[in-house]
Amino acid sequence: KDVNSALELVTLIAPENAELADLRQRADSLPSLIKHLQEATAAEARGELNEAEESLRQAVALDPQHQRAASELERVSIANTEQRFNAAMSSGYLALDEQDFTEASAQFSSAQSLKPNSAEASSALQELQVARQAAQLVAIKTQGAKLESNEQWQAAADAYQRAVKLDSSVLFASEGLKRSQARARLDQQFRKAIEQPERLADV
Repeated sequence: KDVNSALELVTLIAPENAELADLRQRADSLPSLIKHLQEATAAEARGELNEAEESLRQAVALDPQHQRAASELERVSIANTEQRFNAAMSSGYLALDEQDFTEASAQFSSAQSLKPNSAEASSALQELQVARQAAQLVAIKTQGAKLESNEQWQAAADAYQRAVKLDSSVLFASEGLKRSQARARLDQQFRKAIEQPERLADV
């Protein structure tokens, strides 16, 4: 009522004022704007920051010049981003602990997209890369040992070669590759000798 009364007074005093149309529009949108502000306050109290931010965006859309709506949107938007970032980081580390590298990557990448300059997100992605590589090396070591025990020397050599490509400094990979390649060559020679027994005869 006070706003409408003030507008009526301005209209009487300065009916040609160029700002009157804009002021009337702002006054007409005020009830809806206040409703959105109230909804945002209630949503924030419930901890639903996404909903609070959306309500504030609607309020600002109604009146971009409303200072309280704009400042509240900025505050809640920052808080919402922080909450979502922390949730993504927590989910990422839970997935990493369970060696669910795909999920961990998705969560850490989501966190990084929320805060692109975050050292924490960058560090988590590096940690993920190290853990993923370590898991691959462990799997290859197990596979290589099994192939060797079954005397599948070439397959073992191929497995160790993959490990060397991942990390050339890993001792089990370089030693396993050397050992398996030697046995694979020897195995190949034996096979040729069996297939061509005349080569064993002294001339």
